[in-house]
Amino acid sequence: MPPKRRVRGPPLPALPESPDRQEDPIDEVDPMESPDRDDDLDNQRHRNMPDYMDDDFDNDEEDTSDNEDVQIIEHQHDTNVFDDRTIQGLEIRMRYTKVTPDMTGDQKMLVTTGRLVKKGVIDSCRQAFQARDNIGEELISASQKMIVAFKRANNMRHKNWNLVKEFFMELDARLVMQFEEVTVAEHRARVYKMVAMVAIELLVLGYNQEFFNFVLDLVESWAESESVASRINASCCVSYIFETGKTHNRQLSGENFSGFPLEGAYRLFRVLQRALLDKEASARIPAIKGMGVIQNCAIPSSWPVEHSAKELLTRSCRDMSWECRLVAIQSFMPRDEDLQLVSDIAYYDKSTIVRVAALEQLGKMRPHRDCREKVVLVDMCFKDHEPAVRDAAKMVLREWVARLARRYVNKAKQQDVVPMRGPDDEEAIPPPTGKGYILAGQGLCLLWLVHMVDSMESHLNLRRMMTHLLDVIRHMYLCHAEPISTFAEQIVVDLKETQPNCPVPLVTKSTIDTLLVDNPLNADNQDTNTTRAMVMFWRCLVEYMSDRARNEGDKFHAMSRFTHPLGTMCESLETFLNRVKEEEVPPTGGGYHEGFEDDVYVVQMSILENYLPVLKYCQQDQSGLDAYKQLLISMLMNPFYQKKVMDIIVQELGQFYKDDPHELFSLICARTSEMRDKYDGYHFPVLEGTVLIGEQKFRRDWKNEIAAGGSPKKKEKDLVNRHIDQYEIKVLNCCLKLALLKEWIPEYDDRYREKLRALTKAKDDSTKICAIECLGIIGCYDFDLVADDFREMADFHFQKLARHDPVTPEEHMVQASVVLALADMFVENPDKSTDILYDPPLEHWKNAENTPTFFADIICSDQHQSGSEILVRTVEALCRTLLNSRIDPTCPNWQKCIVTLMYRASFKITDHYSARLRSTILVTLKFFCSMNQRNQLVVVRSFRRFFSLWTNTADVTLLTENRNELFPKLKRCAHAFAALTRHTVLPADMQKNFQPSHVELLDDILDEVYGRSATNLVDFYLAALPHIEFEAFTRQVLTKYHTDLQCSMEQSGEDMERSHRNEIRRVQRKIAKLLGLNMDDGDIDEMPSTVSELRPTRRAAKATAPLDGIQEEDNEDSDDDNQPGPSTSAVKPKRTRAAPTPRKAPASAQKKSRKDAEELMASPPAKTGKKPSRPTTATRPSSRATASSATPMRTMPPRSARRLN
Repeated sequence: MPPKRRVRGPPLPALPESPDRQEDPIDEVDPMESPDRDDDLDNQRHRNMPDYMDDDFDNDEEDTSDNEDVQIIEHQHDTNVFDDRTIQGLEIRMRYTKVTPDMTGDQKMLVTTGRLVKKGVIDSCRQAFQARDNIGEELISASQKMIVAFKRANNMRHKNWNLVKEFFMELDARLVMQFEEVTVAEHRARVYKMVAMVAIELLVLGYNQEFFNFVLDLVESWAESESVASRINASCCVSYIFETGKTHNRQLSGENFSGFPLEGAYRLFRVLQRALLDKEASARIPAIKGMGVIQNCAIPSSWPVEHSAKELLTRSCRDMSWECRLVAIQSFMPRDEDLQLVSDIAYYDKSTIVRVAALEQLGKMRPHRDCREKVVLVDMCFKDHEPAVRDAAKMVLREWVARLARRYVNKAKQQDVVPMRGPDDEEAIPPPTGKGYILAGQGLCLLWLVHMVDSMESHLNLRRMMTHLLDVIRHMYLCHAEPISTFAEQIVVDLKETQPNCPVPLVTKSTIDTLLVDNPLNADNQDTNTTRAMVMFWRCLVEYMSDRARNEGDKFHAMSRFTHPLGTMCESLETFLNRVKEEEVPPTGGGYHEGFEDDVYVVQMSILENYLPVLKYCQQDQSGLDAYKQLLISMLMNPFYQKKVMDIIVQELGQFYKDDPHELFSLICARTSEMRDKYDGYHFPVLEGTVLIGEQKFRRDWKNEIAAGGSPKKKEKDLVNRHIDQYEIKVLNCCLKLALLKEWIPEYDDRYREKLRALTKAKDDSTKICAIECLGIIGCYDFDLVADDFREMADFHFQKLARHDPVTPEEHMVQASVVLALADMFVENPDKSTDILYDPPLEHWKNAENTPTFFADIICSDQHQSGSEILVRTVEALCRTLLNSRIDPTCPNWQKCIVTLMYRASFKITDHYSARLRSTILVTLKFFCSMNQRNQLVVVRSFRRFFSLWTNTADVTLLTENRNELFPKLKRCAHAFAALTRHTVLPADMQKNFQPSHVELLDDILDEVYGRSATNLVDFYLAALPHIEFEAFTRQVLTKYHTDLQCSMEQSGEDMERSHRNEIRRVQRKIAKLLGLNMDDGDIDEMPSTVSELRPTRRAAKATAPLDGIQEEDNEDSDDDNQPGPSTSAVKPKRTRAAPTPRKAPASAQKKSRKDAEELMASPPAKTGKKPSRPTTATRPSSRATASSATPMRTMPPRSARRLN
């Protein structure tokens, strides 16, 4: 319906019909024709005019000066009196009057100008609406036509003729037609944009705000309309006004907002602000787009506004409608400080499309700011279960690579000097045409490596990210379908064009010696972090090509571009180690910062960590393998390497001692004893030609420790012996993790066990963790050797957690190592020999009866903070014990473990840490229940204990902050129990040989409903009832349950609650449908239930609830549940039903069974005479027939209506 306030004038009187009014006179007027033109057609029209239109134009008002503006005044007119200067009289004369010979010159000019003004408005709107090709030029032309029409109307003011109002009346009529509907939205948007261009151009040209105020009144009127289409168009028009005003902002003088005066701009802003609160999502969408246009405009201090446009746009990202959230994030222009908002949407939004849009905005952000948070976000998106989210994460990397590549290429073009081909040749060599994608990838590696934490987990995540990055770069080179050798060749070709001017060159076969051997680490032209990034990217590139190679030949050709043969690479590494050793000594001239040794040591270890794995991909021969083995032995004799470097050395060296691992142990023991014997008090012995990299850092630490107190000579000797012991234990840890040993012989036990026990109490946490890990691996060989040690550690390291004392992150790491060791020993000793740890019970954990229950008690402890490492590792350890153990469904301890995991998974998600825990638990339980039926039975039998735990929990804020959401969330937990134990998730052979676990769950539900159970958990059991997989039951079982339910319903009568009876009736009807029985739907009493939220949704009635129903909100209750039921004033007689009998097959089915097989396989006849899906011209009602009827208003515009351009 139209708005309450209109801009049009009073309605015109009815005019007599005339045969000459079949054509529109405005179409016959030539804009260039003379006002004095007179022809027969004009005279004929003049003779046929009504008598009241044949008067001369009189001008009885006083003349005004040319410089004085004539105000537009609205009069209350009589229907039979017309003033030539008013809009009503002028309208009639201009429509039905031509220029006649008896008119004066002013009269002729007035009529002609008025008709030209009308034609200009119509033509401009028509041209903008019908623009197809060169839309920008068409809009400019249309706006110029309207500006010319406005100028013509405005120029008549000095003659006291108010043509401006005629101009606005005609424009109002055209815009009203645009506002009333939302069809062909692109064409309507062009009209709005043209009007915005006219408004800003008239302000720039110095005209008053008359046109702008007219647009304001029009928009405000239609923004208050009851029609959704009108409100949508009003918001769209305001959005285009602001968008057009920003382009002319610099051309205006004075204070303005987005190119318009402050007062008028405030009125437009209020229109958008009110539209954001519209109840229709389709009406909020254009307002959100409008806020996106002005989000970077500062709000004037004179405006009574509490929130800026950007803040309102940010709030729209939390809208209830996913379409509004999608438009909000697409309109949002994120800055570096908005990363948290983009991350939250990409992580937690329920709509996949919105998450993808958030990742698109992440790709537009600068990659060199907040690198760590961005890498973590993209890495998590690569692990997402939605393919669209994973593809969007690749597009983020693609945008970053393209952005850095453009920067490299443009910088290379600016710095490149283009030489001439010869003194006589004027043609120059073309500029470089390289793409720079691979160098951009290495630049991203540098950014990520500098900002990442120096830990093993972060490096693993970074290498995984580099694999995805190289996939993206390979697609950008358009060789993803080619062999990997083609990708290598494309990289080398691109480097020839872009690498000479690149600040971070790429390591290839031809640049290994130049970049890694000849240049020192701290040279002026090369930063140490740059060298780290180059080596790491080199390693990732080599590993990628090795993994993606189609065959050995393809791999050989690709590797030949980036590595030498193995013997040559060993020589290069030895030279590199010597150069790295030279850079350990601080410069003699000073100028280095405090902690120089620590920084150099970290860089050295990082380079070696990535350099060594490259050697195993080189071309191998026997001489190269011998040199490689000797190099590894030499490097192993250096006691100053980090543990991660030692792991790589021992892992590669173990390949040469697979047949005789005791030889490796003997070598390590002999060299360690030799190291102690040859130490002269200051210099470490050089064994096997090793290069002692990292020595300066440890000597500085020893010096500082000696300075703290004690005898220098004795102290230094003790420190060296302690360091050698730690080195020996680290090497032992590397060897044990390699699993070379078949058994743990007494010789090793006598040599190492006492040292390991002593080092479990060392001050250094890394050494303590290594010792605990060694004892755990020894316990896998023979648990009795370490049982007393782990009993003591389990009680000692977890006593703070039991007493609820604060625990430091370092202590968490030690606790995690104990947990992982206990899990390994429990899995490797399935005969329950590890239970002796808890007999007698532990001092601080008396309820722990075995290792899994010990883990369950740790998880249930309420002292875990967000990000606690011990909680994550304990959950992982408990999941591992479940997956690798034979489960007894009747064992209470296993039920306790299941309840603990489900209890922790039901906690509310507050951050990435809690989401990770829930995901880990749900994935584990899903796989756990798909292994065998015993695992499903232990989950079913844990149902009662789980809900009893929650009903007895005082702190329900762990589940939700809103107590009204407590029962719906627990209902989804019941859904999850039923979804986990579906019979169809088992292997096919188990489905045939075992009874469904839902049979036992259904028995428990019926026991609760009929009061045969001692607990009061009937509501939770009924929540799982709709998700019972009855389709997996045999016909015999279904018949039994149908009969039992019928008998129970007859016996219970009115004693059963109405809600429970309704749920049972629904199940009974479902079973009857599966059995082919007829059951009257009227047996179900549809009265409102006290637990109506337990009823299944329409969607859930067709499909089983998903596993992740714990974390998803479920507000889609059936509409039938909210409908009032029949009156209960009259008591209905109790119905009795006979025993169910099998239904006979219908006669049609018997006839079909006798048909010939060939006839059944014949194609069905084609259907003829199908009615069209949409009305044709013949069946579509005419416009006259529907003009008087109420046409349904479209409340949702098409997708195209929600685009600004």
